[in-house]
Amino acid sequence: MKNSLLHDSFENRDGILYFGGVNTVELAEKFGTPLFVYDQERIQSNINRVRRAFQSRYNEFLMLYAIKAMNNSRMLDVIAQKTDGADASRSTEIELAQDAEFPMISYSGNFATNESLISGLKNADIINFDSIEAFQRLMNLIKNSKSSPPIPNSIKGPKLSPPKRITFRINPGFGQGSFENNVFAGHDAKFGIRHEDAVDAYKQAKEAGVEHFGIYMMTGSCVLDPSYFEKVTEKLLDIAGKIRKEVGIQFEWINIGGGFGIPYRPDEKSLDIEKVAEKVIEMLRKKAEEYDLGHPTLMVEPGRYIVGDAGILLTTVQEVKNLSYQPYVGTDAGMNTLLRSVLYPTAYHDVLMANRMNAKPGKKRTIVGGICENTDKIARNRKIPTPKEGDILTFLCTGAYGFSMSFGFNTIPLDAEVLVRDGKAKLIRKRQTLKNMMSNVVPRENP
Repeated sequence: MKNSLLHDSFENRDGILYFGGVNTVELAEKFGTPLFVYDQERIQSNINRVRRAFQSRYNEFLMLYAIKAMNNSRMLDVIAQKTDGADASRSTEIELAQDAEFPMISYSGNFATNESLISGLKNADIINFDSIEAFQRLMNLIKNSKSSPPIPNSIKGPKLSPPKRITFRINPGFGQGSFENNVFAGHDAKFGIRHEDAVDAYKQAKEAGVEHFGIYMMTGSCVLDPSYFEKVTEKLLDIAGKIRKEVGIQFEWINIGGGFGIPYRPDEKSLDIEKVAEKVIEMLRKKAEEYDLGHPTLMVEPGRYIVGDAGILLTTVQEVKNLSYQPYVGTDAGMNTLLRSVLYPTAYHDVLMANRMNAKPGKKRTIVGGICENTDKIARNRKIPTPKEGDILTFLCTGAYGFSMSFGFNTIPLDAEVLVRDGKAKLIRKRQTLKNMMSNVVPRENP
C-alpha cells in the first residue's frame, strides 16, 4: 500500500481491508452501515507519542483530552486511563468527564450558559474563561447565590464560593487552521479576550479573591507546521510576562491548547510532534527566565490528534447514477453522517473500496448521500474502482468530528460505533432507531 495515511492499523488481505486486525467487510455485514469504527491501539499509540515528546523534555506536563472531538463514553473510559484529564466545553461534557473518571477536568466554555458556568465552578478543577464578561457573570451569580432567596432556576444546592483556579483565554490577534473559517483567533474569531485587555482581566480576578492562575491560548485547528506552536507559545508567554509584571501574580500553569494536526490527504506529511515539543519547551524555558515565571506546568489539549486517524467510516453503495450531468455514487452515508465535508468545502477524507482493495481506479466520481440537499456531497471527483451496488466504501480519518458532528436530518437515525482491539470488535454505541429519535416527543393526548 502506497497511501501514506494507511498506518499500522490497516492491512490489505487478499483485496479485503482490515482495520485493527478486523475484516471491515464483515464489520459492515454484522453491524450494518454507515458504521464508525475505532482502533483502540492506535488511540493509545497517539497518546503515548504526545506524552513521550513533551514529558521527556519537561517533567511538569499535563495532557487533557478535548471531549468535543469524539464523545462516546466507552471511548472516554479508554482515553481517561492514558491522559491526565479532560477539557470540557459544556456542562454535559463535564458530566461525561466525571463518569469516565478523568483525573482532572478543565472547563472551557464559549458564550456559556449560566448553568454551564455553575457546573464548571462546582465540578471542574480549572475554569478557562472565554471573556471578562463571563467571569463577571459568574461572580454575580455567586454573589446572588448568597442572597435569600437565590436566583430561581439558575443556582441549586449550597451557596457558592469564588473559583479557585482560573485562566483567561487570550486572543493574540492571529491564528491558523486548515480552513479559513476554522481559525480560533484573530480579528474575525469569536473566541477569547483581546490580548490588550488581558492585564485588566487578571486584575479583576485577583481583586475578586482568585488565588491560583494560569493562562490559556487556543488559536489553531489541524495545524501541521511545527513552527506555528513555537510562535503561539512565544506570544502567550510575552503576554504572561506583562501580566506578571503589572498585576503581580504567578502563573502556575501555561496552557497552549490543542490544534495538533493530522494529515487528511495522502500527500500531506504528519506533524512532527517531537519538533513541536522541542521548540515549545525551549521557548517556555527562555521566557520563564526572562519574565520570572518560575517553573509552570505546561498543558496541552489534543483531541483530533488522539482520535482522528484512529477512526474510519464504513458505508455501502446504494446506487450508481451514470445517466446524469455528473457521475454520482450514492451511499447510505451523507452530510448527516460526515458533516465536515460540507461544513468546510475544502475538507478531504480519503476513500478506499474495502471489499475490492486491489481493483484499479476508474474515472472520477462524486460520492453523495441520500439527503434532500444538493450540498450533500461528501467526496468530490474521486478516482475509485468502478463501483457497483453493495460495495463497501471506507472514509479515512473520521475518528474526530465524525460521529460527534452527525445529525438526524431527513429523520435518519444516528449511526452505530464499534471499537476494535486485538482483532476483535465490540459494539460501543447501538444504531439509533426511530423510537429513540422520538423518545422526547410529548405523547398524543386522548381526544
